[in-house]
Amino acid sequence: MSIPCERKEKDYFIVETMPDEGSDITVADLLAQGLECYLLFSKDGTVGFRMFSDYKLATWKDNVITFTKGDQSADFGFSLEDDVLTIDFSAGEMTFRRSDAEPPEPPPPEDE
Repeated sequence: MSIPCERKEKDYFIVETMPDEGSDITVADLLAQGLECYLLFSKDGTVGFRMFSDYKLATWKDNVITFTKGDQSADFGFSLEDDVLTIDFSAGEMTFRRSDAEPPEPPPPEDE
């Protein structure tokens, strides 16, 4: 098992599979519509998570991503095997594949 950012400052992962919750829409359909879903890890311990129109900034350490809002936080474990990152969110397991493409610029921070 490896960790993100072992070889570079930023590591970009694009969604490959996600729970379909009974829908007939595939990840390929969503991406073809221009919707984005990715993780962008930085060596400084931050990770950006884009899920379509939503963007969250979180932190990561070892194999755990921590999302924090106010005084509450939620931890999600992940594994990275070769170029495939797997994370189990409450809605189900998602897999992401490492990309060598230039990652998108993160959106400006939102006011909480």
